[in-house]
Amino acid sequence: MRRLLLIVTALGMVLLSGVSRGQPDADSIRASNVATRLGQSMWRWTAFLEAPEPTLQQIECVEYTLHETFPGRVREVCNRGTGPQAFPLTVTGWGEFPLKLRIYFKDGSVHEMVHELKF
Repeated sequence: MRRLLLIVTALGMVLLSGVSRGQPDADSIRASNVATRLGQSMWRWTAFLEAPEPTLQQIECVEYTLHETFPGRVREVCNRGTGPQAFPLTVTGWGEFPLKLRIYFKDGSVHEMVHELKF
């Protein structure tokens, strides 16, 4: 969500659009995945975030909610990892489904999104 900054002066109001300094820019975050076939119908996949480095530095943890058929379907990743695949979650499964993400920022704000897994 973009935040607007409104400054009231003696001569009127000035509207500055954009994100206030220090606020996470959730609009710049994209979820993605890669997958490797393990057999006829099994895949090992990794879901992760892509965003500018300043935005990634503001993320505390990512909560992934898997399909209801997975045991322990809510998984939390608080390790940024290295390279372009931030906050990666690797799982083995057989099908595609909408993966729900809840991104927790260090300032206490939360951003939710859904990523359609593709193999």
